Amino acid sequence: MKLGTTKIKTKEEIVSSIKKIKVYQNEYFKKTSFKQRIEVLKTIKHFILNNQDLICKISSRDTGKTLLDSTFGEIIPTLEKLNWTIKNGESCLKTSKRDSVGVMGLIVSWNYPFHNVISPLISALMAGNGLAVKCSEHTCFTTEFLSPDLVVFIDGFAEAGETLIENVDKVTFIGSPNVGKLVMEKASKTLTPVILELGGKDAAIIFDDCDYSNMLKICLRGALQNAGQNCAGLERMIVQDTIYDQLVADMSETLSSLRVGSPFEEGVVDIGAITMKNQLSIIQILVDDAVNKGAKVLVGGTPYINPKYPSGQYYTPTLITGVTKEMKLYTEEVFGPVILLFKFKTEKE
Repeated sequence: MKLGTTKIKTKEEIVSSIKKIKVYQNEYFKKTSFKQRIEVLKTIKHFILNNQDLICKISSRDTGKTLLDSTFGEIIPTLEKLNWTIKNGESCLKTSKRDSVGVMGLIVSWNYPFHNVISPLISALMAGNGLAVKCSEHTCFTTEFLSPDLVVFIDGFAEAGETLIENVDKVTFIGSPNVGKLVMEKASKTLTPVILELGGKDAAIIFDDCDYSNMLKICLRGALQNAGQNCAGLERMIVQDTIYDQLVADMSETLSSLRVGSPFEEGVVDIGAITMKNQLSIIQILVDDAVNKGAKVLVGGTPYINPKYPSGQYYTPTLITGVTKEMKLYTEEVFGPVILLFKFKTEKE
């Protein structure tokens, strides 16, 4: 399905847009009171509340995620940050006197195209800054629905990100460690401050005195929300031996029953699509490497071929045991619906 066509911005257009924001921010917005900025945030909050169904549908259509994932990943955390900043922003910023940064530059990842834009926007506006956002070329459909005066949204590829870094006063990047290094290298040439939020190999350590039922629900959500395409997604479960076999059985049963597909044409589904086509290959390479070196796939382990959409980008929920340090899967981030189970005996271990 083709969602539309977006024209990428040229280097000259990006520079011109950022210059305009700097003028507006410097001459007007940085002089606004906390009360005025809070009113701006309240307006954004009311807009989200009144349009949350539309926002969820746009995010799901753009990324392939389920509508429930859009609610949990796009709407709820964004509203929570708005509520917190409206309540606490002034007291945090009044603890010391400082100048506004100017124009914040944000290079945003594709996995949460609404939340990853609005969340830093909230902080930037509360501190009196403008914001230039380089949106992911993989989810630029969403940017058509976002465009206030103090913020510019930039569609483009690597050159657009480099131009943004060269022209803003501070950069926030959300994405992979490899690209994060390139962002930091580029920013170092102009000594532009950088904040990096990068992926990892997040783990849960589970002892046998846990609230088992609650733990199971939390871990399943942590691992499978947004089909595992989550910077803070749970990729490793390190489980005490006395409850390990029970967890393996319960995880296997649950993962085998999950419904994979499109939330728009197939009713209620549990797992949506993999947003980037090449990510399917990355997931499979990691799984195959582990299997070839002795790991066991208990559930899944292959792309899901949707009968209605055979070209769809889906991956079956996967459970793997026996992963060792020699396997790529042990340290490399999967960014897919793949859960690894490890066993331990003592707390010291």
